[in-house]
Amino acid sequence: MDKNNWIIKHKGWSIIISLLIIFSMFVFLFLLEKSDQTNLTGKVIDEELQEQTQSSPQSEEEIETTNNQQTNDKQTQEQSNQEEESCEYKYLDEYRCNGESVEKKRQNFDCSTDWIYGWKCYYGCEDGGCIDKPVQDQEETEICEVGYLEEYKCNDKWRQRKWQYLLCSTEWKNFEYCSYGCNNSKCNSKPEEKKCDYGYIDEYNCDGNTIERKWINSDCSFQWFYFKSCDHGCSDGECNSEPQEQSEYYKVTYVVDGDTLDIDTGERIRLICIDTPERGEYYYSEAKEYLKSLTLNKEVDLVKDISETDRYGRLLRYIYLTDGTFVNELMVRGGYARAYPYNPDTTLCPQIENAEEIAKENHLGIWAEEEEETLPNDSGYICSYNAYNCGDFSTHAQAQTVFEYCGGISNDIHRLDGDYDGLACESLP
Repeated sequence: MDKNNWIIKHKGWSIIISLLIIFSMFVFLFLLEKSDQTNLTGKVIDEELQEQTQSSPQSEEEIETTNNQQTNDKQTQEQSNQEEESCEYKYLDEYRCNGESVEKKRQNFDCSTDWIYGWKCYYGCEDGGCIDKPVQDQEETEICEVGYLEEYKCNDKWRQRKWQYLLCSTEWKNFEYCSYGCNNSKCNSKPEEKKCDYGYIDEYNCDGNTIERKWINSDCSFQWFYFKSCDHGCSDGECNSEPQEQSEYYKVTYVVDGDTLDIDTGERIRLICIDTPERGEYYYSEAKEYLKSLTLNKEVDLVKDISETDRYGRLLRYIYLTDGTFVNELMVRGGYARAYPYNPDTTLCPQIENAEEIAKENHLGIWAEEEEETLPNDSGYICSYNAYNCGDFSTHAQAQTVFEYCGGISNDIHRLDGDYDGLACESLP
């Protein structure tokens, strides 16, 4: 019984030991397989690392290419931003020739540029600048010194001096204005004594429905006296042969300045053949107030010459009050305006120019100051304010000289070039 128990017990242990051995073998095999997998994985990883190491130079090139592309994109963006930026509006220091004129480059707010007319060149344009002297063959053409010569003469109340050009041509220029007249190439130091044959002369004037005749006094002053009445009204110093069409009158609602006003139709009127000081210039307020006293809230008759309007859309008209007063002439006669002939509307300009002479002789209004302060002298011409008009010159060449001396079209302070073509007082010979 004891022996059997021992055998059973011994077999039990043998079985247990066998099972442990079998389990140990399974564990060993498992660990061995695991080790092989780990080695294989490590080998794969090493191979991948080796491949990455071998391919790394190519990756750096790709990175550099990517960086360059990013830099170019950034520069393109910055350039685009600069293009979208605004620029200062100004003239650049760049010039070019366009025929006989100089043009300046202008920069706009959007950074674009264009060429703007600057001034006209008397002797032509080259390399963006005016030619100072004409190109001539000195062996064939005589060249003279440019300037005044010591030769003088009288022209009405002007003392003129001869001017010599480069090619030796000459012309007479207004040199000195003689308040008391000019004789023997010199200005008179005091007024000349005027002596006239007194009596009626054949000059007639209309005053309403009557004609007046001019009487000359012995001191050459004159007066108008009643001559006869007209049944159908009076025009240009003569009685009308038949009734005239009734004038259409307009009410003046606003006075802009000394030569411009508005009427009740809403239209703006520019008085023909006269020019008054602009705002800020001497006698501006006086001229405006005088026109206001003559016309504001009163009815006026508007008479057209040739042109309907100017380039600003203003009606160009002679203006008459209901009693026949010629407003254009009266403004000049009182020294509130200058005569300003401008083609083609010059029919009544001679009458207005005669009124200007009366104002000058009596030193009225804008002519009250010393004449020498507003006229040319040997040191040059006045270019700081409006001192001359076309009536101050006898030829186009004289007016052109002053026009160019003062800066031409870019500084036409005297408004001698009405149509902005670079030519002053084209109506003069």
